[in-house]
This record gives sequence, C-alpha cells and structure tokens, in this order.
Amino acid sequence: MAKRTNKSNRRKKPRKQAASRRQSQFVINDWLPSASYLKPMLMIAFLLLLSTAAVQGYRWLMRVDTLPVRHVSVSGDFKYLQPEVLQEKLASEVKGGFFSLDLEQLREELETLPWVYRVALRREWPDRLHVYFEEQTPIARWRKTALLNRYGEIFKPGLDEIQPEGLPQIVGESGREKVLIDDFIRYDQMLSETGLVLARLEEDARQDQHLVLANGMQLALGREGHDKRLVRFTRVFAQTLSTVASQIAALDLRYSNGFSIRWHEPDPQALKRGKGHV
Repeated sequence: MAKRTNKSNRRKKPRKQAASRRQSQFVINDWLPSASYLKPMLMIAFLLLLSTAAVQGYRWLMRVDTLPVRHVSVSGDFKYLQPEVLQEKLASEVKGGFFSLDLEQLREELETLPWVYRVALRREWPDRLHVYFEEQTPIARWRKTALLNRYGEIFKPGLDEIQPEGLPQIVGESGREKVLIDDFIRYDQMLSETGLVLARLEEDARQDQHLVLANGMQLALGREGHDKRLVRFTRVFAQTLSTVASQIAALDLRYSNGFSIRWHEPDPQALKRGKGHV
C-alpha cells in the first residue's frame, strides 16, 4: 500500500509545477498592459517628446544671438524725412535675432516719429530687415503749431524738422478736425472751378464758418447750407464778379436768396490823382 502511495505522489508532482508556471504567467500578464492600451501610450509618449523638442527649438530661435539681424535697408518717397536719420534710429532700435525681433513693437515706435504716417517691415532671410516709410501728407495747418493730414489727423513736426511753407490754415474747436478737413477739401475744389484758392477756414464755437481766399477776399458762410451758398456764389462770381474781384473785400453768403458785397475803400491817393486829371 505504501509503494502505491509514493507512485501516486510522484505522478502528481509535475502537475503542481505546471500549475505554478501558469500562475506566474497570469501574474505577468496582469501586470503588462493589453495591446489596446499600448498603442495610445506610445503615441502620448511620442507627442510629449515632440512637444518638448518644439519648445526647446522655439527657445533657441527666440534667443537674441540666434541669427542676428545685421543689415537694415530703408525705402520710401522722402520729402520731409531724412533717410540717414532713420538709419541711425534703426541702428539703435533693432536689437534681436531674425525670429526674436518684435516687428509690431518696432513699427509702433517708428510711427511715433515726426512726419511718419505708416511703417511696413519685412524680414529677408537670413539676416536682413527692410523698412518702408510712408510720410505724412500735410493738407493744412491746424491752429498755430500743428498740421492736419488728409484724414483730419493732427501731427506735429519736430522743431528741428523741415517745416512746410504755403499751407492753408484751419482753425476750429478740438474734435472738429475731421469734419473741417473734409469741408476744406470740398470748398477748395468748388472754388478752384472759378480760379479762386482757399487760404483759410475758420469755425467758431457755434460752428459758424468763415473763409479767406488767397486774394484776400472773405466769405461768411454761416452755420448751415454751406455747399448751397458756395455754389450760388461761384456761379454768380463766374458770370459777373470775376472782372471786379480785386475790388471786393468781403461777401456775406448767409442770405436765403443772395449775398451782400463789401467793397474795398477807395484809395485816397488814387482819388487825388484822379481829381488832378479832371
């Protein structure tokens, strides 16, 4: 009976070892991720690696000493601006690499310079920067010290800058610049059809407008109906008044169906000379 028992025990021993191996495999399989999770995990790891490389690359490109800008060129139609002065200004302002240079900030700084209306900047690989300047176009003087461009925007040239000569003048309340520059341009076009030139537009606090022409003639327009009154004046002037324009001092156009004329006072010396010939 004992021998049978030993044989039975020997036969069962391999079964225990096989069971132990199966149990170890189960433990390892439980620890390893399944195939459905492995691919997303690898993708996440790849994306993390890629983003880290991108951040490090961006930091390198944004360094001041990476591809520094070595050449700056300037262009534009210059009448008041001096290119050599702009070059000096850019030499002190352009600090940075090809990619790290803040073009928006540089543009804003350059557009604060006198006589600069607009600036456009362009990078040129690998170490160049091109700057295009558009000058202000003065249309008229605003009050005593400032100028107005065609958009009714005020700008002031520096004291050491070139000052324009022969500009007409506009005087009015603050905040009325855009309206008055539009009025001035429109009036000047209407008057030019009769050979007259507008030299000064004044508007008081009540928005009562007064014009002074280049020949010294003054026109009272009033507060309303400006275009209608000016059209009526130019029509009559072309028909009957152009031949005696030098004798007219002022006209009041504020009447509903006409205007009044104030003539120059006769020259006393001319009167004496005239009497002497009688």
